[in-house]
Amino acid sequence: WASASIFGFLMAYFIDFAISVVFPSRGNTAKTTDEECAAKGALAACDTCNSHKYRVRGGIILGDFTHNLVDGIFIGFGFLNCGSTMGWSITAATVYHEIAQELADYLVLVDPFQGDLAPLPALSLNFVSGMSVILGVLISLGSGNNNDFLHGLLLAFGAGVYLQIAAAECMPRVSVSATSPRLRATSILTFVIGVIAISLVLLNHKHCTIGVDGGDS
Repeated sequence: WASASIFGFLMAYFIDFAISVVFPSRGNTAKTTDEECAAKGALAACDTCNSHKYRVRGGIILGDFTHNLVDGIFIGFGFLNCGSTMGWSITAATVYHEIAQELADYLVLVDPFQGDLAPLPALSLNFVSGMSVILGVLISLGSGNNNDFLHGLLLAFGAGVYLQIAAAECMPRVSVSATSPRLRATSILTFVIGVIAISLVLLNHKHCTIGVDGGDS
């Protein structure tokens, strides 16, 4: 799982590298205003802004796709083997934590210094990546079994992708932009609120497994 997380962390850079090889003209050319440079804490023109934006976009969409795929697998498995009550419980928990995650994804995608997308393309990409939950349900219903090891690898991979976005793309910008104690305190507070919003789903976290005799446990 650690290897899967590291691979996920590096995936955004692999995407960036592939784009620079296939489309050389898009890798290092960008038109950056003085205001953007000032907000970035840079004095010279930004020669790698396009590369930065491709990393953010690719990382967000790929991480969201992976996590939604596993969510769909869990939902399908819950309905298939644990009854409708457990299935709807898993679905409700998934919807709850997705609200916070998708809101964060959207804000990063439309941020002019991160994903730099217009609202409609950002919403469209979020919608497409969110559709992987349906693919996950179909995979779960088609296989009829739950492979915890594989699902753990997928989740670890997706977590690595999001860690890269947070640690390498978002947090450095916070460090540059938060120039006063008040802004630093606000950034820490919003981070804590986001963690709590995601973590609350664990309060009623349940698993269901298939017993040896074929019954649920």
